[in-house]
Amino acid sequence: MAELISRFTNEARHVFALAQEYAARHNQNEIGTEHLLVALLEDKSSEASQAVATLGVDPKAVEDLVAREGGSKLNGSNKELELSQEVKDVIQAAILEAQRKNFAYVGTKELLLALVQQDSNAAIAVLNQAGAQPQMFRQTVREMLADDVAGV
Repeated sequence: MAELISRFTNEARHVFALAQEYAARHNQNEIGTEHLLVALLEDKSSEASQAVATLGVDPKAVEDLVAREGGSKLNGSNKELELSQEVKDVIQAAILEAQRKNFAYVGTKELLLALVQQDSNAAIAVLNQAGAQPQMFRQTVREMLADDVAGV
């Protein structure tokens, strides 16, 4: 995982550490998009968390939904968890988004945008169950990214 996140900001790396902790705490074999979403919401200082908060999504409700849906993949060892293919796809999309914006590093907003750009993944399903509209997330995060570029 380290080589995949080498171009991430400290904030984005922290989010991945939180996602791994959450997945391990819930006995999962891999880190999924739902764990990444919970981690983005848990880190209240992240720009992604602030974007989500503006949409009125309750982080606790999202975490509860993920906890209820998870648990089918038991992690029987203390090894580092693997990334799901969906998370690897999110990472690649976030890197491409940062490159497109001429950013040197990938931040939490790029991660959130890449997460909700996918048509279907566990995080999207959780957002829908929580009453959120992924399209609204996309728009909000795009606006924040546009502000970053305009402010440079």
